[in-house]
Amino acid sequence: MVRTMYLVVWILLQQSLLFVDSIGINTKVSHPLPNADVFAEHDLALPSSVYKRGITEVKTRTRNGVCPTSEDIAPCTCSVSEDNAVTMDCSDVTSEDQLREIFTSNFPVSQLYMFTTFHSPLIVLESGVFGEVNFNHIKMNYGNLTEVELGALDGMYDTLEELRFSDNHILNFPFETIESFTKLKHLAIDNNNEYMTNFPVIKSDSLIDLRLMNWKFDFVPKDAFKSVPKIEEIILYGNNISSFELGTFSNLNHLKSLDLCLNGLTHIPKGLFSLSDGLSNITWIRLSANQIDTIEPNAFNVVANVSIELDDNHLATIDEEVWGPLFDEGFQLHIRNNPLLCGCDIAWLVRNGDYLSQIHFDATCYDGVFVSNLKPGMFDDC
Repeated sequence: MVRTMYLVVWILLQQSLLFVDSIGINTKVSHPLPNADVFAEHDLALPSSVYKRGITEVKTRTRNGVCPTSEDIAPCTCSVSEDNAVTMDCSDVTSEDQLREIFTSNFPVSQLYMFTTFHSPLIVLESGVFGEVNFNHIKMNYGNLTEVELGALDGMYDTLEELRFSDNHILNFPFETIESFTKLKHLAIDNNNEYMTNFPVIKSDSLIDLRLMNWKFDFVPKDAFKSVPKIEEIILYGNNISSFELGTFSNLNHLKSLDLCLNGLTHIPKGLFSLSDGLSNITWIRLSANQIDTIEPNAFNVVANVSIELDDNHLATIDEEVWGPLFDEGFQLHIRNNPLLCGCDIAWLVRNGDYLSQIHFDATCYDGVFVSNLKPGMFDDC
């Protein structure tokens, strides 16, 4: 009973303080917030105004405790999210020397969540630039970077989880150090136009997401992914790849999504995407916007319920020998904007309603007729 009365008095006192604050009287009185479990025990609701006030005070103390003073790191900024994740944004830094000087400042803590730059004029991410500070995530996008020096990320081998360098002009990157980052899961170096033209050697026991979009390389070594055993997503969108060697995608037991859109592929050979070679968890294979006109039977020997995307290619037919076994497994075929003849060659498909329902609704014949609108009676003469 006494405890309950204390809680009621505490609530009334806090509401009085809020009123005093609202009329402009400054008060320094501090009354600690009882544990939330105490309120629950007595079936009392914590007033939202009091709760928000308490949270604001905690956030202010937290921000002041983990961010350097704004004067020391200007023009960088430091912010703290509701879950106390600390982000430094240095988009307005004008030179490599300025960035290095900022990281000689007094940092209350050395482990921060994220470092970002957008549209930065920095050209080189220099060795040792971050000093004693390390991050979980680094994102430097839409900038002018040409080089990430060896040693630029020293000290982050046990903390770094994500590296993204998108829309820069990178010519040199220390790929040989990637395997040293034991927690790195996401690596994206994309949209560098034609600055990087050779597929890099990447080794990592932790990497799950690899994005090398718009590099313009035309060759991927057969063993390119052998040293990333936990990889779940590979995006090679927008390069000049015309073919892959058989076995390139072997033993990728964790791979879920493969994006090879906007390349120069013309032919998909037997066994290129094979369950027997380890593609046991694949759910998406994206091959849109290539120049594919032929696909061999058993090119896609993959698991049930996989989606295969072949929009914007040069396919003239949906061959029963190629696709029949996959329809039996319940896969989905995306084949929009192909010059499908829709003659007797697809009668087998139209006569099976279950198969036809597995073609994405936007597929059309060469004359614009939707494949989904074709009826079995149209093929009585076949």
